[in-house]
Amino acid sequence: MKKIIIIGSNGFIGKELVGFLTKKDIKIIGIDVTHDIYNSNKLYTYIAINDLNDLVLNYSSYNDLFNNDLFKKVDAIYNLAWVGNTAKNKRDYNIQLKNIELSMKIMEFAKIINVSKVVVLGSTSQYSGENVFITGKTEYNAIDAYGATKTASHELCKQYAKDNNIKFIETIVASTYGKNRDIGDLISYVIKSLLKNEKPSVTKLEQYWSFVHIEDLVNALYLVGLKGESDIKYPICGPETPQKLYEYVKIIEKIIKSEIKIGIGDIPYKDGVPTNIFFNKSIMRELGFYNKYTFEEGIKEVIEDFREKLKYEWICYNW
Repeated sequence: MKKIIIIGSNGFIGKELVGFLTKKDIKIIGIDVTHDIYNSNKLYTYIAINDLNDLVLNYSSYNDLFNNDLFKKVDAIYNLAWVGNTAKNKRDYNIQLKNIELSMKIMEFAKIINVSKVVVLGSTSQYSGENVFITGKTEYNAIDAYGATKTASHELCKQYAKDNNIKFIETIVASTYGKNRDIGDLISYVIKSLLKNEKPSVTKLEQYWSFVHIEDLVNALYLVGLKGESDIKYPICGPETPQKLYEYVKIIEKIIKSEIKIGIGDIPYKDGVPTNIFFNKSIMRELGFYNKYTFEEGIKEVIEDFREKLKYEWICYNW
């Protein structure tokens, strides 16, 4: 790959992917709705727009871009754009449904500029059941509005891709963690609570799960974009053998050394029997992917990042 487009380049994953790919001398066109230009690398061109739909809906506004060399010979589009990916918004159908139209407009954009490959992020929220083995061919069975909309979006985009000779490459990504990520998920909730000497109350956390470090994720996305094929859902996960969720939070508890203990089992499960997720690592091994970070190694830097941010908040509050 020599040139790619990242839609949603100012998000948590987008920023890391831009940094990773520019180090490989790949030219990046970043497109997002925010106007922050955080990366001054000469290989990186950033386009800020008011609404991601504008890029496709208002073609005339971008004639100057379509007529120059910027959008010529683009090897792939990474679609990282998604509205409402916080824990609070994942069950809000009104928010989630906006993403179907957005995803389809991005596929239309790929056709307009003659891009032959689109890579998208899938989620474990697209699966439910007592035990789910993500093998690359596993059928979807969503657990919430977020997962259902992801699935609907991917199915529509896949059909559009087939009709227009575009490779549509799906990934299924384990829970992602790293510095500068705070979306109200289990990891951030437990870390922040313990650092504030507050007791986090959680379920029994008996389900088997996987977490992937952000640096491992962007490396995996690079390999999928480089070598991936349609009709395979590429599973991207951490290096550990299957572990129950409470084992991960116990690692956090051990590192922080808080006198406060996590309230495991304090609250009931919302949806009955929790889903156990197991990933087939062999598919990504075939692409040459191996994890750099174990959970224990990676979460240490995340804890320190939260510690510094909370310290700064305390100083500002008491100024």
